[in-house]
Amino acid sequence: MKQPLPEVPEAGARRILVVDGETAVRREVRQACEQDGFEVGEAETGADALREFEDAQPALVVLEVTLPDMSGFDVCREIRKTDTTTPVIMVSSRSDEIDVVVGLEIGADDYVTKPLRLRELLARIAAHLRKSRMEAFDYSRGRLEFKDLVIDVHIRNLRRKIEPQPARPFYILAVPGIGYRFTNARPGA
Repeated sequence: MKQPLPEVPEAGARRILVVDGETAVRREVRQACEQDGFEVGEAETGADALREFEDAQPALVVLEVTLPDMSGFDVCREIRKTDTTTPVIMVSSRSDEIDVVVGLEIGADDYVTKPLRLRELLARIAAHLRKSRMEAFDYSRGRLEFKDLVIDVHIRNLRRKIEPQPARPFYILAVPGIGYRFTNARPGA
């Protein structure tokens, strides 16, 4: 059966959801993660995993490929429909190259084969959470706010879309020491 994740807002970055049909595997991963200071929720089925993912919003998901009610691949696909950033580590006793490739192509961030080496799994969890935090930090640093308007700063992509000659920008100009300036004049006017 699943055990809900605790509601601790400050510790959200340390929440992990472990999804596996085998109670012993969930318990083993849970104990190892808790020893490293993580809060761990569990789900036995794919349906429980999707509910728990939505309710608890974990920072990372450890997801078995073979579940009692549906494939872990299907669970990963469903997660990716609404969330493209939460790291998902697929776990399976199947180590065929095609399984690994499918897992990664549908949106998993990593694929680990059983029997689990818990120290390695914990290192992978820590690495993915570190990467996720850095991406979130870069995202939050790279945005501009103007009253109610918030822009993600992807100047190069924006220039490619709106500038007649992206290499020679006219509408979005760099201002040394300040940032960027938008102009609303027409080119050549």
